[in-house]
Amino acid sequence: MWPADSKAVLRWLFAWPGYLWPFNAVWLLVAVMTWAFLTPNLKTMQTLELWWVGLVLARNTGFTVLLYSGLHLYLHVLQRQGDAYRFTTRPLVVASARFRFRRQAWDNMFYTLVSGVPAFTAFEVLTYWGFANGLLGYGLFEPTSGVFWFWTCTLVLIAPAIHSAHF
Repeated sequence: MWPADSKAVLRWLFAWPGYLWPFNAVWLLVAVMTWAFLTPNLKTMQTLELWWVGLVLARNTGFTVLLYSGLHLYLHVLQRQGDAYRFTTRPLVVASARFRFRRQAWDNMFYTLVSGVPAFTAFEVLTYWGFANGLLGYGLFEPTSGVFWFWTCTLVLIAPAIHSAHF
C-alpha cells in the first residue's frame, strides 16, 4: 500500500510476533550483553594473547552447545513443532556405521565443535584484532559518531531479513 499506513507499519514491526519483536529483539539483547560482559575490551585485543582468544572460544562453544542442544531438545526430543516445517520426516540416525560415533546427532555436534566453532572464532578474533589496531575502521562505529547511529538503526532493521534469507 502506498502511502504507507504508519499504524500498520508499526504493528508489523512490533506486534507479537512481529518483524523486530520478540525474537529479533532477544537476539539483539544477547548480542549487546555478549559484547558488554563476555568480550574483552578493544585495548586488550590489540595483541593476540591466548587468554582472551580462549575466552572468546569458550564463550562461542558455550553458546553453540546451549543453542543447538536447546533446539535439538525442542525439535527432535520433545517434537514441539511436529513435522510441519521439517525438511525430512525421517528421524535422526542412531545406529549406523556411516557416522563416526554411530549417531547422526553426535557426529553433527562433533564436527560443529571441532571445526565450525574454531573457524568462526578465528574469524571473530582476527576481526576484533583488526578493529583494535585500527585496520578495519572501528572509529566509524564509535557511539559519538553520527555514522554509528545510522548503521545501528540500519543493521537492526536489515539483520532479520538477512537472517531469514540466509536460513
